[in-house]
Amino acid sequence: MRTVNRVFVYGTLRSDAKNSMHSALAKYSKFEAKGYVYGTLYDVGGYPAIVLDSVRSKVYGEVYIVYDMDRVFGLLDEYEECSSGFAKPHEYRRVQAEVFLDSGKRVESWIYEYNLPPKGLKPICEGDYMEYLKSRKR
Repeated sequence: MRTVNRVFVYGTLRSDAKNSMHSALAKYSKFEAKGYVYGTLYDVGGYPAIVLDSVRSKVYGEVYIVYDMDRVFGLLDEYEECSSGFAKPHEYRRVQAEVFLDSGKRVESWIYEYNLPPKGLKPICEGDYMEYLKSRKR
């Protein structure tokens, strides 16, 4: 089995989200490119969630090459509340997905996918959480 050393972030962990947890991600990884995955993006209330699916809607984000996988995924699993210290079912789960980089290259990456039924959540049709936040402020 091939080791995947990338993470795709699409919400509060993006560089333009100005979240302190992004600093921890940036400390142990390197920005590779912007890109997208196929799925549906939802507003959970203060943060987004993705459900990977075959709808073929694009969800935009950033890909990072992770240098210290144990440390980064330890921190991110805690942040996403899907480590062993949290009650199940977890709201998110870390899964692998195909990411399409802006360059046209395809890569395998880890992503935090919503692990609960999205019933009642508002879809973010534009597929870009940061653009969605900007449009809500207008």
